[in-house]
Amino acid sequence: MRELMTHTAGFTYGVIGKTPVDAMYRDSKVLQSKTLQEMIDKLAKIPLLYQPGKGWTYSLSMDIEGYIVEKLSGQPLPDFLRSNIFTPLGMRDAGFFVPEQKRGRFSSLYRPGTQGELVADENAGAIIGVPAEYASQQA
Repeated sequence: MRELMTHTAGFTYGVIGKTPVDAMYRDSKVLQSKTLQEMIDKLAKIPLLYQPGKGWTYSLSMDIEGYIVEKLSGQPLPDFLRSNIFTPLGMRDAGFFVPEQKRGRFSSLYRPGTQGELVADENAGAIIGVPAEYASQQA
């Protein structure tokens, strides 16, 4: 779990790097998985980028943690987090998407422009306003 929590478990996203393992992620369409189970099934067939604890790479580690929480708790990740963390702590606005009625309070998202400047991302509302197929899913 430590390696998953610190992005040192040997996983990747498959979109940033140019290694053979990154290519396998892309070829297997890991990020296009419709469920956490489908993502895990694809990952199980791909070698790690490196031995756990021997490197550091932003990765699907957090999604894998979410899968483990679902399996251990018997609940979907959003339900587990809401009942065990968000509600007891009074975190009314925590979640995996921003509903329409709360979007006015959401900060603008920015992306690099053509000249390297920051520009407001006009498509951000489409990403943040719709529940993902599974919690933690990358848009």
